[in-house]
Amino acid sequence: MVASGEKYKKPNCKILKLSIIIPVYNAEKFLYKCLESVCNQDLPNSEYEIIIINDGSSDGSAKIIEDFQGKYSNVIGIKQENKGVSAARNAGLALAKGDYITFVDSDDFIKPNSLRNIMNYIEKHQLDVLYGKIEVLTIHEEQLYYFPETGKEGSVKSGVEHFRRTFPATFYKRDLIENLRFCEKISIGEDSLFNAIAQSKAKRVSYFASDYYSYRDTPNSLSSSEDFPKKTNAMRIAITEILHYKKENFPHATAIETKYFDEVVAIFLTRIVQWNVLPTLEKSKFLRFKKWVEENQLTYLLEKLSLEFPYINKAFTPFCFFQKVSRLKKLILRR
Repeated sequence: MVASGEKYKKPNCKILKLSIIIPVYNAEKFLYKCLESVCNQDLPNSEYEIIIINDGSSDGSAKIIEDFQGKYSNVIGIKQENKGVSAARNAGLALAKGDYITFVDSDDFIKPNSLRNIMNYIEKHQLDVLYGKIEVLTIHEEQLYYFPETGKEGSVKSGVEHFRRTFPATFYKRDLIENLRFCEKISIGEDSLFNAIAQSKAKRVSYFASDYYSYRDTPNSLSSSEDFPKKTNAMRIAITEILHYKKENFPHATAIETKYFDEVVAIFLTRIVQWNVLPTLEKSKFLRFKKWVEENQLTYLLEKLSLEFPYINKAFTPFCFFQKVSRLKKLILRR
């Protein structure tokens, strides 16, 4: 395993089709299955590389990575001090040589012999971005459900017209994201922000319904934790970043482009309401949210949010009353 920034030997091949980037932090419980799934595929080892970033793990992850690196010629192990998942993915992006790039989280795994069909589909349709089929599992691998289909198989649309999914298990053309990196200032929503920017650049986006990715719904992740202030701040940063990107790259946005970015921002605003306003229903938090929205000239999006949070576009009293009545009804129905 080499330290971050050191040179590594590129797999011996004429055409490197794919780079798979796997950030790892104290993941020994699930890591072996994850790496086994990406190594035992139906693509020749010479056609894809697996870049594993050990982000300062203190458990047995390093030994597992070294074992796979010794066994498979296309596995590259990189070690760095703990900097977070965004920095780990960025380290992988800096090294990736494949024509396409995707990410796998270390507690997840991919289906056996699934990569050849995916790469054939990508090449057939000359895609910039491809979404695959994702199943959600418990930590014990009991199936819960499938993610909704992100588009229609066989249909190819531009990035601003195609459905979007906020998850890193997506295939990106390397040329598309050559200068794009994950925001290291946030530890939640970083994949949503990265994806939104990447897809806005894309000319050809599609969905492939072949089984590909198995996602473990682990209860200890930040997305499922109750660190509401940290999560809320991350959403504000994400909104600021996406608005800046839009201003710089889409100064004369069309109606379709405007709708695309509005939907992205609305998702982040929704999370702020869920994590900052709803838990306590404090008037001060409601007013601070409304003020922040106004300062960022996003008041027009409150109408859209009101479909999910009635009266969020009105005064605090009707909003609070509606939420309390809704909670009471839910309690009654549970009895």
